[in-house]
Amino acid sequence: MKNSGFVVEIAVTGLSDGLAAARAGADRLEVSSALAVGGVSPSTGLVKNLICETGLPVVVLLRARPGRFETDKDDLRVMLADAEAYLSAGAEALAFGFTREGHIDHAACAAIRKVMGPANAVFHRAFDRLEEPFSGLDELADLGFHRVLTSGGPPTALEGIATLRQLVEKASGRLEIVAAGGVRAGNAKALLDAGLKQLHASCKAPFQSVGCLVGQEDPERVDRHQVAELVRAVSA
Repeated sequence: MKNSGFVVEIAVTGLSDGLAAARAGADRLEVSSALAVGGVSPSTGLVKNLICETGLPVVVLLRARPGRFETDKDDLRVMLADAEAYLSAGAEALAFGFTREGHIDHAACAAIRKVMGPANAVFHRAFDRLEEPFSGLDELADLGFHRVLTSGGPPTALEGIATLRQLVEKASGRLEIVAAGGVRAGNAKALLDAGLKQLHASCKAPFQSVGCLVGQEDPERVDRHQVAELVRAVSA
């Protein structure tokens, strides 16, 4: 990876987002759809095009529908099929997270892990809803997860920086802690100084929508200038 071992991961919802992030120096992409409702699983076509055209490792969100982080057997069947399609397309990792009453849903997580082979497993920000995040970290390591996406609990990573520092120490290299939530060039140094080596950001700016709006639309797109600023801050 670039940036002296540090990783800048950018959240994208379209091919234009991915291309902008790649041109600005991002190290990895996380792709989903419908961020306006918290993000759901994207199309396989989008995943394939991002992998082929950006040349970057692509993490794919597995989430059958918006709403809670609980899942049922029917949604799980859909996500298992999606997981196999994304991995066949060449996804570097799958990001998912299932909870039940504030605790990790071991059975659902294990079902996805079983079909993943050597691909990386990322427990997404459902982690920030766990009642016991530190013991949860041990559980995720035992389940074979490779990374955890978290703000440390609060809405932004900078607010949760003390907890993030503790999570890095607790992880002890067993899995990577990826800081997420309001990550920008201006706070990158503070997060890296806390021991984090991977940063997840959206780096978005408003765009002018054209045409008739049907349903809810994310009013922002990835801004390559913000991505470039973040990459420079991390490199420095």
